[in-house]
Amino acid sequence: MEKNREIISKNNINVQVFLVRSLIGKLNKKVKVLKALGLNKIGDKKVHFLNESIKGMLNETINMILLSEVNNV
Repeated sequence: MEKNREIISKNNINVQVFLVRSLIGKLNKKVKVLKALGLNKIGDKKVHFLNESIKGMLNETINMILLSEVNNV
């Protein structure tokens, strides 16, 4: 989980967001944030450019996702 925090602290990079936990039983706010990121079910992956709004969304759902840097998109 510490690696996620290190990636979020960087600026202007592309990150791949991977959903590793289920949405069942989660707060409606977190479910809406994940759907806005394009993650609907376990195993979904999306690439996002890391800006301030995406950082806030990732911080809100940090315990349900896995992040990795992407060099070329």
